[in-house]
Parts: sequence; C-alpha cells; structure tokens
Amino acid sequence: SDDYKLLYTLKGHTYWVRNIISFQVDDNVQLASCSRDRTIRILDPSDDYKLLHTLRGHTGEVDNIIAFQVGDNVRLASCSGDTTIRIWDPSDDYKLLHTLRGHTGEVDNIIAFQVGDNVRLASFSILDKTVRIWDPTKNDDAILIITLRENPRTFIIILAPENNKRNVLAVGFNNGEVLFWESPETTENCSRSQNN
Repeated sequence: SDDYKLLYTLKGHTYWVRNIISFQVDDNVQLASCSRDRTIRILDPSDDYKLLHTLRGHTGEVDNIIAFQVGDNVRLASCSGDTTIRIWDPSDDYKLLHTLRGHTGEVDNIIAFQVGDNVRLASFSILDKTVRIWDPTKNDDAILIITLRENPRTFIIILAPENNKRNVLAVGFNNGEVLFWESPETTENCSRSQNN
C-alpha cells in the first residue's frame, strides 16, 4: 500500500498545535511544536519522540515558531499573542536570549531572511497593521516599521527575484492585493499586484 502508516500519537499540548518544525542541533534532528497553550515542546525523533524541553515564558498563545542560523549557530524564534517575539538558543539548554517588543497586537507570523551577511526577522500583526523588521541578535527596537493601510490576511513571505541579488517582502490582503517591497529594509519602490 502507498498509504502512510501512523507511527506515533503524541500528547502533551492542551490546546491547538499551531506549527511543527524540524531543525538540527549538533547534527541531531529535533522537532519543535508550538501551541495555543502558550508552550513550545522540543522532541527527539530518534528516541521515540521523547520530550526534551518545554519552553515557557509567553503569556499568550504561541502562533508560530521558526529555526534560523546566526553564523554557525541555530536559533529558534517564536511569536505570540502576548505581542512579543522570543529568541531561544538550542545549544545552551534553550536559554531565552532576547525578547523583542514593539508590536501592540498579537504577532501572527515571523520569517527569517538574509540581508548581506546579516540575518533579519520580519514579523507582522493583523491587529496593529504593521510589518516589523528586526535584528534577532539584539534586544533593540525594530529596524523598520511598515504601517499598512489595511489588515493583512495572509502570511508574509520572502520571494527570491530572478537576479538573486535581493529579497522581496510580500504581504497579502483579503481584497486580493499583494504588496511587494524591493528591499526588506526600505519601503521605497512599493508596488501592488491584484488578483483577477
């Protein structure tokens, strides 16, 4: 049969699981799940998905979690209904490194991308109608705040242009429009694309 076989049913979260990701720490694959129960659970798939850590600290539901590189080191970033983004260090017992504050509404999504040699995070909030660009290696305020005229209704994404020399930040809206920024650290040259 070509059907997938159920291997495990993992319990532990007490509310909706919002996202699950895989990442590597010292050549070992681990999984992270985030939930509306305000926790992040770290699992070891090589040991029957044993629970390694439960990360606490968010005071609202955890909407998303991502893994990204800072040099040779992997980091996790989580965003939450408590309006914050938290940066965790898997190589140091999942120590909380930074708490990024600035959004005034629930942070719905985050992504990581490169600007030259530097890593950046982009976050957006439906409630406060902003996209914010951050340096995840610091506790500083956002590098840039893009205020939107309407509520975004889709996740932000990074598009790789054909010349592969820059990133393009895109935000989708429930009226069918997608807004594009030529550089993730400037609001210049904003263009619109509307679905037919």
